[in-house]
Amino acid sequence: MKHLLDYKVKLNSKAEINSLYRWCLNEVSEDGLQISPNFDWIPFRFRLYFTTHSLKVFTSVRQSWETEGSLQIVKTISGEFISGWLDNNNELKDVVRFSIFGTKRPLEYFSVRISEVQKPDEEQCVLTVIPSYKREDELFREVVEKDYAGFDIHLSADKFAALVKVVEDGKVDSVSFSVKEVQGVYATWSPTIFTLDAKILTEYNDLTNTDASFEGTTAGKASEFSFTLKITTHLLPIRYPSATDDLELPYENRTENGSNEVQPDLITGSEGQNELLEVLKSIRVLLFVGLAILLVILIK
Repeated sequence: MKHLLDYKVKLNSKAEINSLYRWCLNEVSEDGLQISPNFDWIPFRFRLYFTTHSLKVFTSVRQSWETEGSLQIVKTISGEFISGWLDNNNELKDVVRFSIFGTKRPLEYFSVRISEVQKPDEEQCVLTVIPSYKREDELFREVVEKDYAGFDIHLSADKFAALVKVVEDGKVDSVSFSVKEVQGVYATWSPTIFTLDAKILTEYNDLTNTDASFEGTTAGKASEFSFTLKITTHLLPIRYPSATDDLELPYENRTENGSNEVQPDLITGSEGQNELLEVLKSIRVLLFVGLAILLVILIK
């Protein structure tokens, strides 16, 4: 199996980068020439962000003869993540261009596989990266496998069960995943905690000029990891004020939803209109009495 790597990786033990590191990694050609003179790679210690819009829960049934042939149901969560996190406008922020040492091929997707462990102290996040390679399939045909990058995450039983429930409910809009101080990830020096480019060193890279002073690592564990799930709950639409809202009606004349919409069957019950009706009734009585007196006079 031959990995498709274009350059070698050289340890530069004489470099002094901002007095923080006395060594760096450089990509070099077969002739020992540095590929990118301005790129001295040192371990990246800060946080990296990844986002996905899709997570899947896989359920498998296993039979273990060691436990009297009982069936075991095992669930795993998986998804493909891209670099960056989503802001409130669904725009990606802090996007990093990843690639493997020895290549210029971009790593566009990171596979994430989440599984359950029995003990909380066994929780961990491990980065696995394999450069592209050639192999023969079952028909002896040459096949090229693509670069692979993925995180294997192990969560305690209660955390894993809670995450499975949220995913199976189908109410998650997006998931952000972040890791900090991942072994094997390198970037050029920067005064900030962000980087635009990152290289990943694997166990398959041809690393030259190494000695006992080399403190670098290949792809491996993250010191920290976390998940952020975005769930949108759609509430009732907001009713914006209109011009008629300046006319405030008495509380008892409002509709059931609290608006000022006029309801005819409620207006007749107001105190002012009741007084007006009483006055009209009195006038009507006086008119009848007057007409009766006039009729008596005319008859006589």
